[in-house]
Amino acid sequence: MQLKTSPNIAWRRVEREIVILKTDSGKYYSLANAGADAWEWLAVGLALKTVGACLAKSYLIAPARADQDVAALVSKLKKYGLLEPSSVQTKSKSPRVSSSKFSYSKPQLTRHASLEQKSYAWATY
Repeated sequence: MQLKTSPNIAWRRVEREIVILKTDSGKYYSLANAGADAWEWLAVGLALKTVGACLAKSYLIAPARADQDVAALVSKLKKYGLLEPSSVQTKSKSPRVSSSKFSYSKPQLTRHASLEQKSYAWATY
């Protein structure tokens, strides 16, 4: 299954974090570390299995764990309207992946109540 970012969002990477703004509601979310990496791979249209394989290789974790974590993350991203199914099947190559110098933790989508806490992320947007 391939996904695409919803048309009503804007996002940006800031170091090891992705900040996502829903432009229609003003709500915003963030993903850090492995979650940020997974988001970027999903946003360019990589299939879920490919994203899981990239996480497994990058963070040196079991492929089954990576696949489960990607599935759980995608479920939340779809629930909050940040990703949606794509009818266009892209033939994206797997990205070059090297071992991360960061330890792995399950990707967590964080919902924030106030944009003030993350205003630095939009300074250059």
